[in-house]
Amino acid sequence: MADDHRPEEIEDDAPRSPDEPADAEPADDEPADDEPADDDASDDADASDDATADEPTGDPAPLAAGGPPRARRVWMAVGIAVTLLVLDLVTKQWAWDNLREGAVTTVIDGWFYLEFGFNTGSAFSLLRDASWSRLLFIGITVLALLYMAHLARTLPTRFGSAFVAVGMVASGALGNLHDRFVRTMVVDGVERYGVVDFIKVYYWKGKPWPTFNIADVALVAGVALLLWFLLRHGDVLDAQAAAAKKAKHKG
Repeated sequence: MADDHRPEEIEDDAPRSPDEPADAEPADDEPADDEPADDDASDDADASDDATADEPTGDPAPLAAGGPPRARRVWMAVGIAVTLLVLDLVTKQWAWDNLREGAVTTVIDGWFYLEFGFNTGSAFSLLRDASWSRLLFIGITVLALLYMAHLARTLPTRFGSAFVAVGMVASGALGNLHDRFVRTMVVDGVERYGVVDFIKVYYWKGKPWPTFNIADVALVAGVALLLWFLLRHGDVLDAQAAAAKKAKHKG
């Protein structure tokens, strides 16, 4: 049987003649028609936009950032004020019931006593004999309470000490305001309104400090703490006020 000679199939990689055009392959540095365009340009544009957005605009950063919610700070101040106010009123009532007739309780002999006092004036008994002093002190106390409310609404909440001071000052003001409305005694034949004091401390042998009460302690300590806060962070409050004024003018 004769051999069946068949021509061998030409492989794809067989050499072609120089005159035969080869299928053009895309160069490495040129994109093929079916490949998406290079996104580097768009990425660079996005990055440029992001960089522009991140650049500072010249406006100051929020000064109150980083603090807890204002409601939490306000309630903290209210809690301090209520606690100290209750303590003040309870101890004054005890002094009214137990020390008004002249009894004296010795806490530290020679230095610390509980002794009844009735102050118709202000601290250190200033203006105690002026008939108009009560209305003056009531007006000053109301203004102080309004200012404490303003501070509670505007102080940066990251400063907890400032809200403690606000609560202490408010409690002291309310405690003595209560007495100026409800406490009366006959003084030199005239019924007068006044504040109950009962704490007597000697700062030197035979030299007593004017008698005071819990409200006075809260007031003095609260004012001292508030002054300390203003000395340390007054620049922050000034910057905040300036920023608010600038925003108001822009608006």
